[in-house]
Amino acid sequence: MDKIKLSNVDDKIWLAYKTNMVFYSSEFYTPDECNEIKVISNKRGVNFYSYGVFKDAERKMVAFSAEEEKKLFYPLELLKIKANTKFLNLKHRDFLGSIMALGIKREKLGDLILKNDCCYLPVAKDMVDFIKYNLQYINKSPCKISLLDIINDEIPQYSFEERVIITTSNRLDSMVSSLCNVSRSKSIEWIEMGNILIDYVPVCKKDYRVKANSVITVRGYGKYRIGDILGYTQKDRIKIEIKKFI
Repeated sequence: MDKIKLSNVDDKIWLAYKTNMVFYSSEFYTPDECNEIKVISNKRGVNFYSYGVFKDAERKMVAFSAEEEKKLFYPLELLKIKANTKFLNLKHRDFLGSIMALGIKREKLGDLILKNDCCYLPVAKDMVDFIKYNLQYINKSPCKISLLDIINDEIPQYSFEERVIITTSNRLDSMVSSLCNVSRSKSIEWIEMGNILIDYVPVCKKDYRVKANSVITVRGYGKYRIGDILGYTQKDRIKIEIKKFI
């Protein structure tokens, strides 16, 4: 985590410790960042909480309290963005790119779930009005924005395509090759170009060892959650369960 982010989080942890009040982030954090923040919070003796609206959410807001909290009110809203198109098959990158083109930082946005030409997106509360008034198109398709009631409305969940891959090892180049059904040389090329992310952080080392529960993002191909090793083939190749985000 960069120094500015770390400083902002550390200030909130310290204030929670000193005042016995609850303090929230106004940004969303990736899994590796949440783990780092949790360690800092625990060292201070402050309770750490996180929330991303969706079950299995990757990006989450965080909260801190010196006392155990039963009810938390995170400063976020859940947007439903409906694109009026019959001809374009809009992807995550179309929605995310259109929103970030407004000058909004990625940290202000949670995970995106697409269902039936609609994008469901948790957003920091201080960005909601700006997005509502300025986001008019998704890839040239007109869109409408509404707010969902997180407590009472039906919240969409991730869909996964579950399958098993067979790979020679848990090295990153081997894993990417098996995930995307490309040659090892092609996977190394992608890694060296910075097109492979582990838990949302670019990794450029082909011999990086991928751990269970990691999320691999292959730009242009998709996002995958790595599961457990299921066993080995007769040629000692590894069988690993994976979930591809749909």
